[in-house]
Amino acid sequence: MPWSTQAQTPGSSFRLTTAALHRLLCSQLSLRELEGARLLSLSRPSPTQQSLDTGLQDAFACSETVTPVAGLLSPRRTNSWGTNTPRPRRMRKAYARTLIAEKYPALLHTYDAYPYAIERADVVRYAILDTYGGFYLDLDIECRVPLDFMRPYPFVMPATKPVGFSNDFMASIPKHPLLKQMLAALPRWRMPLLTKYPTVMFSTGPMFVTMQASVYVDRSALWVLPDAMYGKYVHRGANPLFHHLHGSSWHGDDAKSVLWFVRHPLFLVLICIAAACGGILWLLVSVRFNAIRRWSSSSSEGKGDKGLPLTQVVTLKSS
Repeated sequence: MPWSTQAQTPGSSFRLTTAALHRLLCSQLSLRELEGARLLSLSRPSPTQQSLDTGLQDAFACSETVTPVAGLLSPRRTNSWGTNTPRPRRMRKAYARTLIAEKYPALLHTYDAYPYAIERADVVRYAILDTYGGFYLDLDIECRVPLDFMRPYPFVMPATKPVGFSNDFMASIPKHPLLKQMLAALPRWRMPLLTKYPTVMFSTGPMFVTMQASVYVDRSALWVLPDAMYGKYVHRGANPLFHHLHGSSWHGDDAKSVLWFVRHPLFLVLICIAAACGGILWLLVSVRFNAIRRWSSSSSEGKGDKGLPLTQVVTLKSS
């Protein structure tokens, strides 16, 4: 039996077999199928949870950090937001800081202290969704079909590769507890990690979202957009919900090195093995050196006055 295209509400029972999941991720789904395709739940849903129908009025796109990329703000791309999402709005830098200052004053110091603009853009998207609810999408995403089928779901985010969740598209009800948890955790996660890419990823970006989702207590309120619907990693011929331009304008030079190792994990494993062997060798040499030094020190103390002082001068008398 082919994958069911009947939309599943959070109040219904949820069962996902391995075969059904394989068909969802690997099949060439049409736009009609995707409009009603099921999302993947992180656990069995609660029949009483709130849905996106509550307070869903806006779709937001952030323009603070985007650098000019061909086609990024083309009429087709921006029109796709108005056609397929409710009342699209672009968030400007000045309004973003005003929102943080008015709605989240305790977060303002952390917001201003971020060294990278993309970190502030990440914080703003979480604050916008927490305040208003709705859809958030980056400017390098074209929305290809209406997103009304997501209305029964309280919180939706896409799975990403190699692991975890992405924050370039998010849909949420206002005041969702996960967003509250994320906003409260931001000051604790503000830390430099050598270079820009890991700092952003773990302080405010996708790995931060993944970590927060992994410790969130009510996983029934979280829904994951599968790869076949997300469209960022699907093969040609598929028909996902979104078309991704892959702007990645915030990536620094270090991102290329990090992503290269992600695509070539064997080299990363070899480097880790070499580093581990080097660490073990250094530890063994250090232990041996300290043992020799302690033995030499105790040997000199045991001789007492019997040994010749180092400063003693021996003279030879002539006969």
